Amino acid sequence: MHATNDNLLGADVSARPWFQHASQEVYVGDLHEAKLLAGLLPNKTHEWPVRFIDFASPVYDEGGKLRAVLGAHAHWRWTAEAISEVMPEGAAKRKIEIFIVNGNNEIIYPDHPEKMPGNPMAPKELKGDDSTFDNWGGKDSYLTTVATVGEPVVDGKWPLGWKVVVRQPRSQVLSEVDNLEKDITLGLVAVGLIFVSLAWLLGHFISRPIIQLAKIAKQVSGGDEKIQFNVSVNSRELKELNSAIENMAVTLLARKHALEDANHDLMSTVAERTAELEAANNELRQLARRDTLTGLPNRLAAKEQLLHEFNRMMRSQEPYAVLMMDIDFFKRVNDTYGHAAGDTVLTHVATQVQASLRKTDFVGRIGGEEFLVILPMTNHAGAMSIAEKVRAHIESSPVDPVGKVTVSIGVSVAALDQSDAEMAVKQADQYLYKAKQTGRNQIASL
Repeated sequence: MHATNDNLLGADVSARPWFQHASQEVYVGDLHEAKLLAGLLPNKTHEWPVRFIDFASPVYDEGGKLRAVLGAHAHWRWTAEAISEVMPEGAAKRKIEIFIVNGNNEIIYPDHPEKMPGNPMAPKELKGDDSTFDNWGGKDSYLTTVATVGEPVVDGKWPLGWKVVVRQPRSQVLSEVDNLEKDITLGLVAVGLIFVSLAWLLGHFISRPIIQLAKIAKQVSGGDEKIQFNVSVNSRELKELNSAIENMAVTLLARKHALEDANHDLMSTVAERTAELEAANNELRQLARRDTLTGLPNRLAAKEQLLHEFNRMMRSQEPYAVLMMDIDFFKRVNDTYGHAAGDTVLTHVATQVQASLRKTDFVGRIGGEEFLVILPMTNHAGAMSIAEKVRAHIESSPVDPVGKVTVSIGVSVAALDQSDAEMAVKQADQYLYKAKQTGRNQIASL
């Protein structure tokens, strides 16, 4: 009935998997090719075929009857832009690469990995939040770090199972140390061979200065930095040899100091890269638990907090309360003033709810205009009082250009005889429906 730029407008999509699944519940389809849709896009500079991710959700009327299915097809090109934002400075020079792997252990970013040098294959066993060395199906070993991507739909039937994988060649990390060690080893071997040959050829003619020089060479190879070149020599050749050995000792000592400095720099670099990878992992974990519009925790974070409060109640025998909150006539706001105004209303309500709660309370956005509040160690009377404070605060705080905004709230208190944390949420949701059915801008509970 409606479509972006009228693409496929009027087409029958009832047989598409996203339409069929979303007729029942929220659906997220994994990355796939869509030649028909790609052919309709105005920008045809991309490679063929184009890939998309499907997002779809059922739309119900107030009586709970299915009215429509809302579907969106996200273009895969946004991935390259997102990856470029999190790549550390100088990543190409340091040979740092980022991959995205799907639930079937297939590389889905970058595109066409088979055309990359070495034809990389994702490690068979990728465990989230772990680091190891792996050869990626080739001869070279890579330092590999894995971070699990949070699922877009909690407890969904179609999990994506994506992971972000970062790798860097082992040889890149250790190349400088290996080269210095080889130079020192070859230098010491060469010095030893020179001194042995000279001692054998010139032994009985110039034995004493050669023996002295040999002792000095041993001191050099032993790492002695306090060497005195006071050998008594008379021939021009021995003088030149003495000078050459002295210069070589200075060079070897300088290389030794350079190796020590390189080892120190290498350890600092490894620590810095480890910290950068850890920071990237932390940032990904935070993004998976945060609503980008309001800044509030999202549904995943709310579920974790509910489980935490439920377990705490079982230990301490202290109840907690749950508020399910919905903005009244929010669809009318979007239809009348536009989605930008709707976003402003959502941000405004989130701010007002936070300002009305205690520091120990939790509020998260779990749906389009739906919010969940958790009140630790709060009985029914206290929960009703806080709910009324939130409702009144929002009603008395108009927002441009909409004006007065109101909310409906359902209140439930968790009980020790409940089997899981979701029971209190379901009760609060039922009371929320009752509040909306009986006039909105009110609180419903027992």
